[in-house]
Amino acid sequence: MAAATSPASAQPAAEHVWQGEWQVEETTFTLRVSTEGNRFFIEPVRPLGLEWTTSNGIIDGNNGTIQVEYQGVSAQVMVQLITDTSAIVRSMSCQPDYHVICTLVRNQQALFVKLTRSNYQNELPLN
Repeated sequence: MAAATSPASAQPAAEHVWQGEWQVEETTFTLRVSTEGNRFFIEPVRPLGLEWTTSNGIIDGNNGTIQVEYQGVSAQVMVQLITDTSAIVRSMSCQPDYHVICTLVRNQQALFVKLTRSNYQNELPLN
């Protein structure tokens, strides 16, 4: 995955920038993000068979944090908007740290790309 950082002088993202469908680059794993003030909510669109739960996320400018639980693992996840249509997601903490999932996500990140009308038809099969 490509790593990038947000310029220090960047203005905080508007609420609407967070909203929409986001897909992990080069996969069909897709989430829908909605916002209300400084909170964001995630619902699966194409979760690739993974069953997970999230808390309500907190937005702080171009960054957000959310708690994710999956198969006995609890992770604090950070989302960093890079542009209006891309975000880097990484685990800030993962417990229990000896769990194989925590081992696999340590020092890893994923690039999410915001889907637009033009790439809905190209990226997502209509099944």
